[in-house]
Amino acid sequence: MKTSALLAIAAAALIAGCREFTMPAGPVDPLLTGDWATAPIPSGSYISLSVRAAGGRITGGGVEHRLCCSEDALTIGGDYSPLSGAFSIDVRYAGGATATFAGTVQGADSLVGGWSAGAAAAGVRVVFYRAPEPPCADSAPLLGTYDPAAPGYPVLFHDSVDAAAEAARLAGKYGFTTTDVWTTGVKGFAALLSPGIVAVLRCESSVVLIEHDGVVTTQ
Repeated sequence: MKTSALLAIAAAALIAGCREFTMPAGPVDPLLTGDWATAPIPSGSYISLSVRAAGGRITGGGVEHRLCCSEDALTIGGDYSPLSGAFSIDVRYAGGATATFAGTVQGADSLVGGWSAGAAAAGVRVVFYRAPEPPCADSAPLLGTYDPAAPGYPVLFHDSVDAAAEAARLAGKYGFTTTDVWTTGVKGFAALLSPGIVAVLRCESSVVLIEHDGVVTTQ
């Protein structure tokens, strides 16, 4: 799948000089690993994260969704304590902005801490909730793993579906913006989606599967 030039540049910079954002070694720790999202505020803005934690290190990425349709991809890196559940996460947006999120894991399904934008010393209290499971018994599969260089999701339809009409219907129903729509051959669309929207899309009868996007390199 294709990624935007902006994300490709951000990924190259990440690989070149950011040791703290590299993939942690060791077995995955379920304490923090998974998909998380804040509750939307009245304007419709919220942040979704996909986190991988192992050996006391955190990596991953996500999307900040602003005012319904404006979106900004981000990458994360940091540290955590498996014993206390305390964590400190550095956030880097594709547009160049930075933030810090520091706090503790509370229970099995919430991350509570202070979110500080840029160099601000005081953090605003923010709660991330673990992404819900699909609200149906027979959900479409979710394939792949999160790649911060390609944070979107391809959503594939059954062959009989009118891809353009169905993509527009789902975007209107769940409040997201498609980045691409495929109407011939493989039918479906690509979009930056929150974990909650991914969960409900997996229960739509038109959807055959959803996949984490990825970067394809050629020799």
